[in-house]
Amino acid sequence: MMRMLRRSLLLAAAVAVVVACQPLRPTTGPGSTESYIAADVAVLEEGEQTPEDSTKVTWFVPDTLSGGDSAPVVVYLHGFAAGVPGLYRGHIDHLVRQGNIVIFPSYNTSNLLNDLDQNVMVDRIVANVAVALDVLGSAADRSELYVYGHSAGAAFGSVWEHNGGIAPQGIVLANPSIDLDSIPIPVTVTPVDWAAEAPSTTSPVVVLTGDADTIAAPAESVELFGYLTGAESRVVWQARSDATMYPPVAADHLAPLAPLVGADTLDWRFTWAALDQMMAGHTDPTFDLGTWTNGQPVLAPVVLAD
Repeated sequence: MMRMLRRSLLLAAAVAVVVACQPLRPTTGPGSTESYIAADVAVLEEGEQTPEDSTKVTWFVPDTLSGGDSAPVVVYLHGFAAGVPGLYRGHIDHLVRQGNIVIFPSYNTSNLLNDLDQNVMVDRIVANVAVALDVLGSAADRSELYVYGHSAGAAFGSVWEHNGGIAPQGIVLANPSIDLDSIPIPVTVTPVDWAAEAPSTTSPVVVLTGDADTIAAPAESVELFGYLTGAESRVVWQARSDATMYPPVAADHLAPLAPLVGADTLDWRFTWAALDQMMAGHTDPTFDLGTWTNGQPVLAPVVLAD
């Protein structure tokens, strides 16, 4: 029994050492806890998902608003079939702890095979966010609204403004998926006309992608960049995978997912850092991916288009 206990303790210690090889969270600057002001958050929800429609929207309100009696708003757009806030709760918590309000609209029905028209999904996003904004009233500072999206949600974020969404101060699009042919789905979906609608976006846009994304290839991010001709500024940054030590930095399509426990260096130092910088007025972000415990720097992101 004692031998088994010692082996278990040694294994746990070994795992802890291995996990510690990846860079730790920065203590200051983008992605850090330096600007946290809220200790608690209220989670509110309205609407429902049915097989035919979705009116569901969830919003997160901190107990301390960064503006005193109001706060900036982040419209947080999930990936297709990833409409559970818990999949992104680490990032949402990071934003709310800074005193921001986060609105998480659902755009999927409860029967995904009925989601055949992306244009309808975008309409749901705009309508469901409007419900939350109406309830929030003056607590939501509409003049400081930002859009963040992942995967299909990132693609939809590029046409938010065209479809009647409030003109945002900035947009961050992580791993946007605009090519339905690259996704094995058993139904025919009517796509958004990205080339016709994305040029209506006027705010600064930062697009993020990863070199190991096999679902929404980096080429899709560059293609979307080409449509964002009306944006005040635009850039595509690509994270690079790095297996110098374990666990490796994996710049794949799922990297932006961030449950409440389990965020890593690509979250803190790339995805979260990009939105933090956008919300601070820095539309051309910089990134420090930190160093491995052996002292070697993690491979830095590169610009694919600007």
